Amino acid sequence: VIMFYMHWGDEYELEPNNTQKKIAQFLANEKVDIIFGTHPHSLQPIDILKSSDGTKETAVIYSMGNFLSSQRTERIQNPYTEDGVIVSVKISKNIDKNEIKVKYPTHIPTWVNWYDKDGNLFYEVVPATINNAEYLTEEGKVRVVESFNRTKVIIENYNDKIKLRE
Repeated sequence: VIMFYMHWGDEYELEPNNTQKKIAQFLANEKVDIIFGTHPHSLQPIDILKSSDGTKETAVIYSMGNFLSSQRTERIQNPYTEDGVIVSVKISKNIDKNEIKVKYPTHIPTWVNWYDKDGNLFYEVVPATINNAEYLTEEGKVRVVESFNRTKVIIENYNDKIKLRE
């Protein structure tokens, strides 16, 4: 399995730029199996690219967003910096043909919970699928739902084969 971890893209943009797309297609043509992208501090789509000869599919996660960050809406007026994803990619190998196949990735949306306890700030990553957790404030319960909805639009509207991990 060949995986690339790319530090690329424009900060705070929700779509991959042309350079990201060109590099991703180049890597797909070179038979890379999975591309994980970072740097923009916001989520970008997940897609499956075909190699130019049509023999290989490459999973590309253009940007996984912010996994753990203090870039809060209150500080930079951009709610997308509170969102991220954990990506699950299943890989199978046909031993007889010596072929590796990457299945469509699934994702778990994440949100950065930020709270003050005894004068100390705490940051924690929580699944954005949880909106009724006792440890979330009322505002946190609203914001985690908003995060989930933002993630769903960015990820699932780009490629309807990329699903939420069950």
